[in-house]
Amino acid sequence: MPSVGFLPEVLHVLQLPEFQKLREIGGHKVYHLEGDAYTHTMLVMLHAIESFGIESLMVLVALLHDVGKIYTSVCNGPGDWSYPNHARSGAENLDKFLPTSHPEFSKVQWYIANHIKPLFWRGKDLGEAIANMNVPEGCSIVALAELAICDVKGSKSVEPQSELLNFLQDFVSSRKEAMTLAAKYGLQNEVLTQLNRGDSPTEALREWDLL
Repeated sequence: MPSVGFLPEVLHVLQLPEFQKLREIGGHKVYHLEGDAYTHTMLVMLHAIESFGIESLMVLVALLHDVGKIYTSVCNGPGDWSYPNHARSGAENLDKFLPTSHPEFSKVQWYIANHIKPLFWRGKDLGEAIANMNVPEGCSIVALAELAICDVKGSKSVEPQSELLNFLQDFVSSRKEAMTLAAKYGLQNEVLTQLNRGDSPTEALREWDLL
């Protein structure tokens, strides 16, 4: 029987009345014109399926990435919503959607808590920004950036997002190339550890004498 990945968890979340509250949350007047938070979430999940594959944990993460909006959203007027601290709130309220006993609970929680950060990496010291995130074992800074790409693609914005997407896509592709090279020598996990600490692809490969 083929693996179904995290499909049971996805189906469970979709049936929860608490999750359906995302339908009641409107969009930001600049960055979220897709209608409501539920529609945005479905679009992000579809992009995650395309990027990561249907069996990936990141599909479940994409489904849950904005649940914090249920608890923090503010309507400032027709078609004008804001979502202060929704990433942190989503992590804090994750147990309403996924049992704490779930073996991947802590990973999902970390991704939710940090999912918005890559959107603000441009112009910052990337190494320092990533190092301060304390990426836990089993998580990936590359997957987090890929999730951010899905998030942007699942949004309709007044402002062009091509520059942001190009930055994130370059970030992901350069690190995937480094891990592909490292995998030829059985060092993919070691290089990923360096990337998770904030090293550039070049620094990570040099650390293991691969350049």
